[in-house]
Amino acid sequence: MTIKKLTVRRKGYTRKSGVRVRKTTYKMKDVGKPGRTPKSKRWFKPKGKSGFKKEKSLAWNYRTVKKYMKGDLLAAGRKLIALANVTVDKPTERKARKLGKRFLREYKRRKK
Repeated sequence: MTIKKLTVRRKGYTRKSGVRVRKTTYKMKDVGKPGRTPKSKRWFKPKGKSGFKKEKSLAWNYRTVKKYMKGDLLAAGRKLIALANVTVDKPTERKARKLGKRFLREYKRRKK
């Protein structure tokens, strides 16, 4: 039985120090479908609940997350962006990122 290998093509780039890294091609073991990491190998463990539900509207989620986070807009924005970064569900990712950006925008506006 042979292990399936993928061809990876790395683009060339220049580091901040001015060193040029050449482009290259190499073979790598196929690790499966993207976004299908086994639960035992997932690195993100959510700390506490945010109150976010993908089935609900953005307005409902905004009120609920704000209540759960006790009005801390920065923490709410960061928590939702973290959720969007690690979820494998596209609708959850879109809604969480959109709402997280809204919280961060509002935080910046109030800070001024």
